[in-house]
Amino acid sequence: MRTSGLPADSADQPAPPPPAELAPAPLLPTEERDKWALRMHRAVTGFIDEPRKSVEEADAVLGETAARVAELVKERRRDVSAKGDTEELRLALRDCRELTERMLEL
Repeated sequence: MRTSGLPADSADQPAPPPPAELAPAPLLPTEERDKWALRMHRAVTGFIDEPRKSVEEADAVLGETAARVAELVKERRRDVSAKGDTEELRLALRDCRELTERMLEL
């Protein structure tokens, strides 16, 4: 426990989250992410009792999630062409860069 009035070393403190306008927007809505996460959790926990069924369900979740992500990426790309002013284009460029970087980290 610190008793001095000195500020804590920055290594002792977690980094603050980025401002909301700089944080990448989630690609999938929370409800969809939660739905697929729950299905995947059930598939994994069911492996011992029914391994084949578990793997088939996990594969289905992966396929559905990948298809939905592809659909959302196409929608975002269509939206980019509708941008008009420089600020909208700057934000679209930032979003494209961030999404591409996130996908490359997969």
